Amino acid sequence: MQLPHCPQEILDHIIDILADDEDQKKLFSYSLVSRSWITRARHHLLLNFVYNPTNKRSLTRYAELVALCTHPNNTIFSVGLKGDVTLWMNIPSLRMMNQSKQRSMVEVLFGKTTTLQLGLMAVEELRIALYLGGFASVTTLTLTAMKFHSPTRFLDVLTGFPRLTSLTLLRIRFELNDESSIPSTALSNLATLRLLELPNDDDTVSSLAALLKAFEGCMTLRRLDACIRLLGEMAHLNTFLRVQGSRLSSCLLDFSSLQLPDDPEVSFDMLTSQDGPRFTIRGHLKDLLILFAKARASSPHPEGQSRLKSIVLHTHKQVGQFEPHIAAFDLSQLDELVGNWPVLSSLVEIQYLLHAGSLRTPRDPVLCDRLERIVAFTFRRNLIECNKKELFVVQARPRNDDEDLISQCVLADFLRRLEIEK
Repeated sequence: MQLPHCPQEILDHIIDILADDEDQKKLFSYSLVSRSWITRARHHLLLNFVYNPTNKRSLTRYAELVALCTHPNNTIFSVGLKGDVTLWMNIPSLRMMNQSKQRSMVEVLFGKTTTLQLGLMAVEELRIALYLGGFASVTTLTLTAMKFHSPTRFLDVLTGFPRLTSLTLLRIRFELNDESSIPSTALSNLATLRLLELPNDDDTVSSLAALLKAFEGCMTLRRLDACIRLLGEMAHLNTFLRVQGSRLSSCLLDFSSLQLPDDPEVSFDMLTSQDGPRFTIRGHLKDLLILFAKARASSPHPEGQSRLKSIVLHTHKQVGQFEPHIAAFDLSQLDELVGNWPVLSSLVEIQYLLHAGSLRTPRDPVLCDRLERIVAFTFRRNLIECNKKELFVVQARPRNDDEDLISQCVLADFLRRLEIEK
């Protein structure tokens, strides 16, 4: 007699309840029971998997995961991590296995992964995983805090991601950095390149130069985001933009971490080039005012039409310590530049961001909307040129969109202070 069929929803619910047990060995056993148990059980095993060699719990999960992927009964390869994957690897884990187990583990883990974040990973382990063809489906890649022998070796690693369309690099270092011998990347699908948080040392400029040199010949690149920490980096960026020409459609210049010298020499000639991308500039209001004033003094009437389309302004202070009258004065100086400096004549938006800090309480969208309206009204009273073009927009959001939420009490107090000053 045929046994009655249990609906998949009920099985999934049972596994969800069993997954609350801290004993992950049970989940490991469930995942090998039958096809109807596999997907949900392995979902819990792989959920938010982050490998950290200093964490005992992480080591235990990693051992279970390897055992699962190399188990003789593991014949269904749809178990792999398909969404975002974050790995922090720093021990010779792959090198301890024989090659057949390596291939099985890498294919099962990463064969269907599309978004991958790698940080502090031993380069030798990464090379093994690439050799085994584990990242064939990755389209979005983030590399964090990794050190390569040279830019050439770095580009060799990138060839292991044939479908890569978006690449983000944070704190990437090179032992050797000979710009003259750097080959251009052969990536044929890369459309977005983000260079963020370069190493905070004296070699930052040469690191940026090497990275830009490596991607100069990328024919498919359409968007570049670059974090500018030192003004000396602008020359390397200018060279890159000239080589890319009209292929690049948009470029974000982030000055949020800029270290301003006492008497900076600034040139924004790239913003008025004949061929080039549409530009967005991001940074703290006071820093950008200094940069714009210096650039205007050196080139009050630049040739060519400006390609600067938007400015995103940060504040140094959180909402609780924010002083609206000081910000209003600074914005009036920016408004004067909009009306009298051709570089800012093509702007379509100036976005002012209010940060709430790291207070973890639920955000009230109604309160945030009210905050945005009142702040915008307060500032627009002192703006002339921005009001003519309807450029000015205020946005209230947490400093970290994924974690830090705005405190209602802080916002309420801020709104009261704003209304008193009106």
